[in-house]
Amino acid sequence: TDLVFKKNYDHMIRKSHALNVIETYMAILECLDIDVNKKWLDVGCGNGLIANAVNSKRHTNNQWEIHGCDLQNNKIQVAKNRACRNRFFYQENVLNKLQNNNLKETEFDIISMFEFCEHFADPFSLLKDISKNNFKIMVIATPLEQKLNNINDSSPDPVHLWSFSTNAMIKMLKELDLKIIYHSEIGAGRYTKGLDWLTVIAAKPEIHVLFEQK
Repeated sequence: TDLVFKKNYDHMIRKSHALNVIETYMAILECLDIDVNKKWLDVGCGNGLIANAVNSKRHTNNQWEIHGCDLQNNKIQVAKNRACRNRFFYQENVLNKLQNNNLKETEFDIISMFEFCEHFADPFSLLKDISKNNFKIMVIATPLEQKLNNINDSSPDPVHLWSFSTNAMIKMLKELDLKIIYHSEIGAGRYTKGLDWLTVIAAKPEIHVLFEQK
């Protein structure tokens, strides 16, 4: 039987990968010799599709606080209506949220941005401002190398202002003195007429040292 790909097939693969990455690094951080607040912030969380699906107990025995922020009120309301246990959603600018949680006892361990950076006119400045705050690791996932200027390529989304290669994203994060601990590319889009996806995870230098030791 021929396998028929539905329109959102590549999106399902990207969501599955996102859940696996967050759940895995929750467990990894708990294994390091550091104090972990067990708090994750999903930036640009939208309607909470990923934040509400993550199970922090899949690889640990602990319940994490899961926070999401987005500027679109209607999406935050949907996220709140669907909120699972220990989920908190805010219509708030990410920089304000991070500044309010910069104390050691309240800082987020993980900051994630799924399909977020490509929508900003100056994504490097955004990442620079975020990197000034306290956290342990940053997870970024974004469409991979869309051909934005090729009129024969129907895949680029008109609301995407940027397209990144893995090397370009890594270079930006290194410029911010963050250390790369993981990167991957998912090529589902090339088979489903959707989007390929890149994921890069970076850590603060003092956390990266612990990864090297382990």
